[in-house]
Amino acid sequence: MDHHKVLGLERNASKTEIREAFKKLALQYHPDKHSNSSQTVIDEFTEKFREICEAYEFLITDQAIFHNSNGDDSGETSVRREPKYRASGTFGDGVWNYEGDVDPESIKNFFYGVAFAGVLIVGSVVLKVAKRVLD
Repeated sequence: MDHHKVLGLERNASKTEIREAFKKLALQYHPDKHSNSSQTVIDEFTEKFREICEAYEFLITDQAIFHNSNGDDSGETSVRREPKYRASGTFGDGVWNYEGDVDPESIKNFFYGVAFAGVLIVGSVVLKVAKRVLD
C-alpha cells in the first residue's frame, strides 16, 4: 500500500499536512456518516476508512523511516524502525554497543535482580547445609 497516495499526499509531506489530510478523509469516509446507505456502500467506506487510518498511523510515527524497497518509483514503502535506545561503552579492552527498544537501565536492573536472587538462593542453601552438618 502506498500510504502517501491513500492520503493524497506528496512524499515530502509534513506532519501537519499528514494530520490535515487524515482529518479531512476520515470525516469524508467515516462509516457512521453513511449509515443510511446500502450495506455494500457501508462496507466500501469502512474499508476505505481502515486504509486511511492505517496510512495515517504509518506516516505519523516518529520511528518510521521510509525508503523505497524496490529501488524504483512503484510507491511501495517499507519501514525500518529506529530503536528507542542506543548505548555503548567499554569493558576491559572491549567495546559494546546496544540498539533496541528496551531501556538499557532496565536490562541492568533485571540482571542485578537475578544476581541478588541467586545470592539469596545460594545463601539459603548454604545455611541449610550448614545446619544439617552442625545438627
